[in-house]
Amino acid sequence: MQEPIQESQREPVSFTQPLHQTAKRYSDAYAKVIARQNRKREQHEAVWRQWRTFNE
Repeated sequence: MQEPIQESQREPVSFTQPLHQTAKRYSDAYAKVIARQNRKREQHEAVWRQWRTFNE
């Protein structure tokens, strides 16, 4: 379980920050999404490769 976030630990809302900071935070988050999708796809392909050769 996570501890409650203190007021001093919260990031300011995005519309109060310069646009380049918000854009960088968005691009970093999106890069993590793409990496997670790629890992999932690679794991899926590995399972299918294993199943294809299972009965040979």
